[in-house]
Amino acid sequence: MTSSYEDIYSRFLQKCTDYDFIELDEETVYDNMEGWLHSVASLPYVRVKFKTFSLNDEVLKMNWELKNSIDDNSDELFVIEVFAQGMIIQWLEPKVKSILNEEKFYSQANHLNELRSLLSDANISLRKLLRDHGYIINSYISEE
Repeated sequence: MTSSYEDIYSRFLQKCTDYDFIELDEETVYDNMEGWLHSVASLPYVRVKFKTFSLNDEVLKMNWELKNSIDDNSDELFVIEVFAQGMIIQWLEPKVKSILNEEKFYSQANHLNELRSLLSDANISLRKLLRDHGYIINSYISEE
């Protein structure tokens, strides 16, 4: 199957609550999103879900085939969600690690704790999504 980067970016932007990021110039926003997309694609616990997988930055398309497929529509929604959630994690990690946070907020400790909590929740959510897909759709319990 093929998914466009734009579909993944759109889903990511629905989840992103950083208006400073969204207000950056378009080229910077898209460069960051492309980098985050590639970072998610390199994660072993994401990559293992696919029989075939490739990113084409020239046409902004991702070609893939899941190991355990449900149907084309469900598979595409799942893949878009996985990459959007993974991109949220990639977006949050530098915020948690950034020293700039200390300069921008009066209550740095509370803000940093909030960011850490968001990052932890995003990681757990992605892992659960991948785990549940693998648990529900596998050759041991499927009817094929």
